Amino acid sequence: MFTYSVTCKRCEEILEIQWGDMLGENADGDIIFRYHYKGTPGKSRRAVLPKMCYQAICAYLVADGRDPETMQPEDYIFIALDPTRITRIRPDAPVVENRPISNSQANSILQKYARRANVAVDKAHIHGLRHAGLRMRVQKDKAAGKGVDYEKVQTIAGHGTLAVTQIYTNALLIDPEDSVGQQVAMDLMPKGARRKKKGPQAEQGTLL
Repeated sequence: MFTYSVTCKRCEEILEIQWGDMLGENADGDIIFRYHYKGTPGKSRRAVLPKMCYQAICAYLVADGRDPETMQPEDYIFIALDPTRITRIRPDAPVVENRPISNSQANSILQKYARRANVAVDKAHIHGLRHAGLRMRVQKDKAAGKGVDYEKVQTIAGHGTLAVTQIYTNALLIDPEDSVGQQVAMDLMPKGARRKKKGPQAEQGTLL
């Protein structure tokens, strides 16, 4: 969930990351990673994974009994913690441990934690983390007195054209009528007076 919110990538683009897609550090100490872009089979793009997120992934692997030092390039990072419990179409199909969890499994995990946090389950889905992450970036720039850097948003979101990014940003990230997106920003990035303005609707957080 942390990886989704800080990279703002689509569900499959994160779930299908293999250890060999971690390509090394950049000048800032963050990690450059490779991902397969939606709609371009066989092609990949590169993006930045913040150092803190990389450290969290390594801690996740250690907790699962997988030492990052012994991970192989073809090993998927986000796999089922108990492969024997994966629902298979054929009951007699062999268990494949090195297989990424599915989109539906990722959403089920998110919904499990949503229930614990009293977040509306019907609002909790992985794609919402992408919107929330992008919205926080846009609002951070605006709070600093900067305008919306559409080219930066395009790069992070992976949109094919700048026109799509402009429509996406205005409709989902900065539209004042987007009460759901506004609540997400408030829940994830509380800030003084904004927190005090919470009304009845804000008693139950949402993840878009």
